[in-house]
Amino acid sequence: MQPTASNPVHRILSVTVTDPRLAFYAIPVVGSVPPVYLGGAQGQANAYPAFSHVNPVHLTANRPWIIMDYTEAEFLLAEAVERAISVGGTAAAHYNNAVKSSIVYWGGTTAQADAYIAQPSVAYATAFSDWKQKIGTQAWLAYWLRGNTLWNSYRRLDYPRLYAPPDYKQEINKVPVRLFYPVNEQTLNADNYEAASVKIGGDSPLTKIFFDKQIY
Repeated sequence: MQPTASNPVHRILSVTVTDPRLAFYAIPVVGSVPPVYLGGAQGQANAYPAFSHVNPVHLTANRPWIIMDYTEAEFLLAEAVERAISVGGTAAAHYNNAVKSSIVYWGGTTAQADAYIAQPSVAYATAFSDWKQKIGTQAWLAYWLRGNTLWNSYRRLDYPRLYAPPDYKQEINKVPVRLFYPVNEQTLNADNYEAASVKIGGDSPLTKIFFDKQIY
C-alpha cells in the first residue's frame, strides 16, 4: 500500500501501520496525485523530486529542540517495569502514555492517538512478542529528529530491526553501534590504541561497547 495524504502509513518490517505523525514529519512527493509519502533508499542516489522531504516546519530557526520529554520518560518507565524495576504502573500503561503524548506533541489529536494504539500491530498486548521490540519500535518512531536519543535506544534494545544500505562499505553490513577511535589516536597513541581495540573486540563500528551488552 502506498501512503497517501489521507492515509499516512509507514512500514515497520512487514507490518503496515497508519500513523498520523507522518504528515507532520514529512511532506508528500511534490506533484504526486494523489499525494504520496515515499522515502528514498538510504545510502543510494535518490532523485530529489522523486521522494518525500522533511516537513518545512522543522527547518525554522525557532523550532524547539528536545533534550528529554514526557514521551521518553514514559518509554523508559515501560522498559523499567519489564526489567522488574519497581517504578509503579504497568508496562502497557507507560507505553500507551508515551505513544499518545508523542502523537499529540507532533500535532495529532487524542482520538488519532487512541486509534493508532488500537491497531493490533501497535497495541501492547498484540504487537511484537518481545517487549524490547514493542518499546524499541515505537520509541524509534517517536524520537523523530533526536538522533543520539534514537540511536542509543536502538543500541540498547536492538529494535527496530534496521539494515545497512545495499552498497555498504568496509564490511560494515549492519547499522553501526559505535564510532571509530579518532585517527589522531591511531597515529599519535598507537600502543594504547591497539591495546584498547583488543580489549573491546576490535575498533569496528559493529563492536558493542560496555553498556550495549545484553544483560536481561
